[in-house]
Amino acid sequence: SKWIQNTRRILERPAANNDVEARWFGLVHELNVSMGMLLKQAASCADIAVAAGFGKQQLTIDFDEARTVALVIDLWRHSTLHLARLSRTLELPPVERRGRPVTRAKHVVENAATHGADVSHSMLDGLAAAKVRSLVVSGLGVVYDTDSANVGRLAELLARWGVYPRGVERGLPFMMDARTLASCPILALTSSEGDINLLDHVDGLVTNRIGESAHKAAS
Repeated sequence: SKWIQNTRRILERPAANNDVEARWFGLVHELNVSMGMLLKQAASCADIAVAAGFGKQQLTIDFDEARTVALVIDLWRHSTLHLARLSRTLELPPVERRGRPVTRAKHVVENAATHGADVSHSMLDGLAAAKVRSLVVSGLGVVYDTDSANVGRLAELLARWGVYPRGVERGLPFMMDARTLASCPILALTSSEGDINLLDHVDGLVTNRIGESAHKAAS
């Protein structure tokens, strides 16, 4: 992106194009763009965070000797979001087309359908047993109700299944909880029950239909 190109130029940072570099740029972007931190200061903080590894979940960076001002970075959360977004890019790549651009929601459906994951019977049983309100779309994945209680039940079930972003190498921390679903509502995952795509919205599906049971929706 243009922001990455400008950042490389300003910081005189050579191209590396690896996972560490991607996580570094992701963190610099969050600190610089989302929080308004100066670019060079954001880069210094990202250097410290990347060098720290993942032995501890949180990293505290003091900004003065008296420790009155500090930045706390959730390293595991940052890793989770990085993996989820990378997996979606790899597993649900853009659908190439000519003509007018389609809406975000339609793109998501086409991407997932092109690289779909069949929902196994054990997954259907698990969704129903956990009382997760969802609609299973054949060849696409699971469209889930975004009610907070339902998202919480879904996150707990996925955690029990040991889900991990699909298409990326294991080893980095990945936290499956309601916060992850809220931040990355569209996920391409692998689990003990098989592969699964999760989507929070599909055009044409009304909310009350998503309230049907998984078994009924799949029939």
